[in-house]
Amino acid sequence: MVVDDDDEDKWEDDNLGFGHFGQTQSMPCADHVTMVCIVDRSGVHDLPVHWCRCPHHLSDDRQLFAMGLFPATFKLIKTAFTFHVLNDFRIENLECKTAALNFYNKLRRMTSNSFPDLVKVSLKPSEHPFHFVTGKWHQDRYEELMRVTRQWRDLKYRKWHGFAHTPDKEPGKGALALCCPTCPQPEVNIPNTWKEDPRRWLYTRSITMDGNFSADHIKMRNPGDDVNLADGTAFMVQDKDYRAHLRIAKEIREVTITRVSEIKNITKYV
Repeated sequence: MVVDDDDEDKWEDDNLGFGHFGQTQSMPCADHVTMVCIVDRSGVHDLPVHWCRCPHHLSDDRQLFAMGLFPATFKLIKTAFTFHVLNDFRIENLECKTAALNFYNKLRRMTSNSFPDLVKVSLKPSEHPFHFVTGKWHQDRYEELMRVTRQWRDLKYRKWHGFAHTPDKEPGKGALALCCPTCPQPEVNIPNTWKEDPRRWLYTRSITMDGNFSADHIKMRNPGDDVNLADGTAFMVQDKDYRAHLRIAKEIREVTITRVSEIKNITKYV
């Protein structure tokens, strides 16, 4: 069963049956059923998934991909995101500057507009009185959303730069970075004879420095958990090159003058 854009309400009632991909007949195997949390544009839904267990069947994650679903993990899959919701978050984050937390709060509203607080804290018994009676657990997939969107964006970059359908071809340094269309580039936007032009000032490249001056105050609690998906293949240099630079770089600290006596001591040498 594949849910179309105009039929999103079916998520609440249907089962997901993964049939015999690549074969003529498509019949899911009823003896392999697990509950999977499906996160879609219409909200967060718990659905029973009937996995295909026929000879030569695809792995569980590939069965999800074939149905337009991105698993949050590739072992013991309990959560999957539709391609539609991942594309929606990428566009909203790009154009509307929507943070992941706000986007997930919107999905909570889409799931239960009357009681959005029922769709929150991850896999822990709820403090809501209704959940004390029913014994249900909360549905929070915010952390999974953060992890999957990073993978989704990395796959998008690889596809846009021609690395999606060539698994044996890995991107090199800066291969996933967008080329600046305004910077002077021979054979792109300036002639090869630019050095012979008496107006060489027309081809001057200006490079400025900018930075996040508050990021250096943030120290990661678990730096080992920071997995780099594009180590040196996009806009940032490789981690090993950066660490090699730090070993030889000299830091120049600015001196802050706060007392009048210090100013007098400096001005007498000027």
